[in-house]
Amino acid sequence: MKWSLDSSHNLPDNPHECSLSALCWQNVPPFVPPALFGALLKLTDTKLRTLSEPGKHSDGLGLYLEITKAGGRYWRMKYRFAGKEKRLAFGVYPDISLKMARESASKARKLLQDNQDPGEVRKEQKARVIHENRNTLEAVARDWIAHQSARWEPVTMGRIAASLENDIFPTLGSRPMASLKARDVMEAVKQVEARGAADQAGRVLQRVKAIYRWAVTHQRIDTNPMLDLVPSEILKPRTVQHRAALAEKELPGFMRKLAAYDGSPSIVLGLRMLMLTACRPGKCAARGGWNSTARRRCGPSLQSA
Repeated sequence: MKWSLDSSHNLPDNPHECSLSALCWQNVPPFVPPALFGALLKLTDTKLRTLSEPGKHSDGLGLYLEITKAGGRYWRMKYRFAGKEKRLAFGVYPDISLKMARESASKARKLLQDNQDPGEVRKEQKARVIHENRNTLEAVARDWIAHQSARWEPVTMGRIAASLENDIFPTLGSRPMASLKARDVMEAVKQVEARGAADQAGRVLQRVKAIYRWAVTHQRIDTNPMLDLVPSEILKPRTVQHRAALAEKELPGFMRKLAAYDGSPSIVLGLRMLMLTACRPGKCAARGGWNSTARRRCGPSLQSA
């Protein structure tokens, strides 16, 4: 054996040539864990295939294979944290191979070196997976709709729900919100735009962003990855086509024709109301009566008309 820390740092070709004596390990570079040389690893694939005696069969550094009287073979790791002895389970042999078990044990030891309890870290990871799988985009969106329902008319709530059901839920609804990226939502919105529904695409984007804000507020997700999605930077500019409008000089002639109109009185009254209130048609009436906006704008003049 012609290697030492003071010379070339070369290691023996056969690690088992090195005994477990302190003198031997003085020659190993201090940054190399002894287990990597096989000095403390006792199990082999060949031995595992023939091992049948019930009990705990150590591989070293806390890792062992436990064989039950019923024939079950379970990978375990014994460790101490905060003065307490604990155990980790890594799965069943041969589904979990010797190599895989050693890799899992190595990760657990790394956590211990960072002053973390690998058992508690595993519990936190499992809890997070369960939480994320429960909080899919569709599940949270429906809770958001229910929370906002008192603020909306039934027709409005139906429109919002339908837009999400048609354009978002089929592709993204079943996925955990925490797993979605901004590009996922952007692609879904662009598909809406591609079918010629640019206005709808903008509304869908705003609703998804509102759902994410609500989810953060109610601790359904930790962060909001949709903050930087701006409609004007995602959707193409659209050409606005204004409705035809009367020029000021054409208004007297229109009023004379309206006064002479002998059709349905509701048409005449409706047009007069629109002129007096300057409301959009959908704002002039609500549930068969004038809404507050129309009443404020028209005042007694509309009643005398």
